Amino acid sequence: MKSIVEKWIKFAGNDMATAMLLFTHGKKMGFAYQAAVFHCHQAIEKMLKAVLINQDKEVPKIHNLVRLLALTGIKINKKINDSIENISPHYLPPRYPDMEFKSTFPFSYNSNSTERVLSATKKIILWLKREQRKN
Repeated sequence: MKSIVEKWIKFAGNDMATAMLLFTHGKKMGFAYQAAVFHCHQAIEKMLKAVLINQDKEVPKIHNLVRLLALTGIKINKKINDSIENISPHYLPPRYPDMEFKSTFPFSYNSNSTERVLSATKKIILWLKREQRKN
């Protein structure tokens, strides 16, 4: 069981590294921000799934970060919760260009917004790693 949790954590780290590379490339070339945010979403999703596996819970094949967090049963502070709620909708737009981006907050894929998502994702990942170790 532990080895599969470690694999999920490793994959989450790979997605975070990919997001950072895309952000750096985006700053140089003026694009790739949407893909960077997508990989932030993926990193959080994989960490949440690692927590679920570590808790011996079933891992649903869903991408809704809010729902995955709820399934963990972890008590979370408002700032982390708000960040997860804000990042959760970013799964679909990078994958399906004909899909309308529905969000309760204004968002534009640019250097500043992507940098905020990267920062929030790093904090969420660290927080989830600490929570995962508690179990």
